[in-house]
Amino acid sequence: MTGPRIRTTVVPVAVLVVLLAVYLSLDVQIHWFLHLFLGGSAALLVATAVGLSTGRFGSALPIVTIGAVINAIPDVLYLYFHVAHQPWMDVFTWHVEAHFMPGFPVSWYLIFLLALGVYFVTQVVPRTRPALRAAPLGVLVVAIVGATVDAHRHIPAGIMTHHSGYLLGWVGPLVATAFFVLLLGRRPSPAQARPPIGDRA
Repeated sequence: MTGPRIRTTVVPVAVLVVLLAVYLSLDVQIHWFLHLFLGGSAALLVATAVGLSTGRFGSALPIVTIGAVINAIPDVLYLYFHVAHQPWMDVFTWHVEAHFMPGFPVSWYLIFLLALGVYFVTQVVPRTRPALRAAPLGVLVVAIVGATVDAHRHIPAGIMTHHSGYLLGWVGPLVATAFFVLLLGRRPSPAQARPPIGDRA
């Protein structure tokens, strides 16, 4: 097995399995699905925006894994360092408020499927049609905005959350997008560009 395959498949799967084992040990595996779908959707949103800006798209599995791990950080802090959940933890892509999304984790699963579709569709739409390429990303942004606002509206009375938690969750994706766009710089030439679809090698 090649090095790139290990980095893009074996390591991400191992990380997700370890994370699942942690939640299974506490019989709260539903939260693993929540953070996989929500964190993965946010990470794919960032990856799509970065890909549109720089022409560079990475493999989806490691992107989703990174998003899931980031979204689960407050749970790790609670389980291993006894740091209780706080309203500011919505900065980890809506970690707190996402739990109040009606129908979770199925509702977040549908958004995750949309995010995956947007990520791959964006890569196959010709670069000569920038508006058409950007349109799916706009749909995903609207879907996530709608979901987070709806979750915010369903927070039970007495539950302490940030009064604008649905906005706080955008800090991570926006900062990450700006950072990677600046880091990756200009678009690669056609000879350098290597779309990840199908692991073209």
